[in-house]
Amino acid sequence: MTVLLHTSDTHLGYHQYHRQERADDFAAAFEQVIDDAIDLDVDGVVHSGDMFHDSNPRIGPLLHAIRQLRRLQAADIPFLTVAGNHDSTRDEQWVSVFSEVADAIHLNYEPTVLDDVAVYGQDYVSPSRRDQLEYDFEQHDAEHAVLVAHGAFEPLVPHAEWSLPSVLSSSSIGFDVALLGDDHTPAYEDIGGTFATYPGSTERTATDQRAERGYTIVQFGADARAGDEREDRDDV
Repeated sequence: MTVLLHTSDTHLGYHQYHRQERADDFAAAFEQVIDDAIDLDVDGVVHSGDMFHDSNPRIGPLLHAIRQLRRLQAADIPFLTVAGNHDSTRDEQWVSVFSEVADAIHLNYEPTVLDDVAVYGQDYVSPSRRDQLEYDFEQHDAEHAVLVAHGAFEPLVPHAEWSLPSVLSSSSIGFDVALLGDDHTPAYEDIGGTFATYPGSTERTATDQRAERGYTIVQFGADARAGDEREDRDDV
């Protein structure tokens, strides 16, 4: 059985209300996710974008992210991610730095295979460029396939302009699971046999976000169908 921990939208470096205490809360929330991943001995941690709150993070949040990813590296747990709209840069993405110092993997249209699961990635793309996407993913020989993507996808996000059913139907391969980032509220939906989910942000970024913060555990294999188990945590 292959077990993935899915998290997203950690927004490290966010001084919400211009308070350092809130930036510390965001840092602690991400550290708690890494604690749990190591304690659970998962086969991989998937982060679906917006590691940082902006594309030019301060040194403190950057060092905090590196320290946490090195903890995963020491535990032999791969970290797989895509770029979000908050932390995307014009050239190399931050995950390129993480790849150099902590073996992080920037997911793309080529499969990254963990045991019997092939994992692919779609970075955030601005609405004006989405019509150019062809979703031509390389083939794989694994038992299961996962798409990790960042954006507001309908129907999970009402009135969103990026259609997840269209992405899935246009893709060159079939996906068992879509692990999404961008929306900060946990959401789950079966889309034509593909289990799609947002784990929500690891810390509240607005006063109307009432749902508990947490992450999603996704299990594959003979002992568990491709599915999820929601893990909530108490506020830090």
